[in-house]
Amino acid sequence: MSELPEIPMPRGCPYHPPPGYDRLREHGPLARAALRDGTPVWVVTGHAQARSLLADPRLSSDALHPAHPHLAREKGAPAPDAERKKRALSFVEMDDPLHAEHRRMVIPHFSLRRVRELRPHLRSLADGLITAMAGAGPPADLVSALAAPLPALTLCAVLGVPQEDQAVFTEHLRWPTLLDPAAGPPFRVVYDLLARLLRDKAARPGDDVLSTLARRVAGGELSRRQAEEMAAMLVIAGHETTANTLALSVLTLLSRPGGLKALTAATMPRAVDELLRHTSVADPLPRVATAGISLGDRLIGDGDGVIVLLAAANRDAAAFPAPDDLDLDRRDARHLTFGHGPHQCLGNNLARAELETALSALLARLPTLRLAEPAGNLPVKPALSLQGVTRLPVTWGP
Repeated sequence: MSELPEIPMPRGCPYHPPPGYDRLREHGPLARAALRDGTPVWVVTGHAQARSLLADPRLSSDALHPAHPHLAREKGAPAPDAERKKRALSFVEMDDPLHAEHRRMVIPHFSLRRVRELRPHLRSLADGLITAMAGAGPPADLVSALAAPLPALTLCAVLGVPQEDQAVFTEHLRWPTLLDPAAGPPFRVVYDLLARLLRDKAARPGDDVLSTLARRVAGGELSRRQAEEMAAMLVIAGHETTANTLALSVLTLLSRPGGLKALTAATMPRAVDELLRHTSVADPLPRVATAGISLGDRLIGDGDGVIVLLAAANRDAAAFPAPDDLDLDRRDARHLTFGHGPHQCLGNNLARAELETALSALLARLPTLRLAEPAGNLPVKPALSLQGVTRLPVTWGP
């Protein structure tokens, strides 16, 4: 390629990868591209290659590595101040053994057993939100009525946010894009609330994530700042990804003949995994090589930036027959939406449960749900954010 394509690329359709990914794929499963600041990087579009690299300890997640690729940095922008960034590191930006040590602290709260215990509460939350939406009458915005508040309320249960603080918590998680710089003030309210709750849990612990973190602080295993950052990371990772995936899943289904009625209780788990593969809301995944890595006939050099394009890997024809088709009965669930290897998404069981619960509740309560505006009218989120739509107008009835 004479001129390297720029990463990240904008989507034209919210639930399809950028069209430029196909052009990258023409150069093989590992191609060259450039970040916004001009830094050349490797981009991975192949499914097998992405799985291999994400499990390779020579590919680092360390955000403080001097060659770590920063997706948002513009041309001529100074490098991030290491000390400032150091304060904000969470375990998703660390490598083992520290990554594994911090991750193990909260793993029990996201286990399959814990998620099974939580499912009745999730259904109660979904039913309550749908009841409120239906009571207000059509049309409605599904993002603000269900997709945003459901994961926020779920996080309240997992983190241990008291009832009296939940309204503030959920209201400030309605911001369309938490990772957008403009979302700073609303999320600051959530961050300050988490910091206060961590102090409260030290005196009155319970069986929740914040109590676990408070105990680790008391035991000297975490600093207070580390605990606050870990809690904030769990909120950001657990809210916007699920909110966007739920909204895009409904949009995708309502854009097809049959709408929600294409879902059935028997195939719901497979349908959810297929929707996760198809929408791939968390896409460019930055890493840096800490040693040379041979991949086919290519050599990733020590210090090279690597961007794993999860949405491209999830549409790899070598892994998924007819990859651009939405097949709700697809039997192969090897998608990479939650990543792979030691950094695979901690909350993947919870996210699946939330999506299954919300879609089942919508199918049962509002089977005639349909779009209130043409899908082409909906704004697509920018390339630097998690993918999704900021609103989803729907209606229902005869």
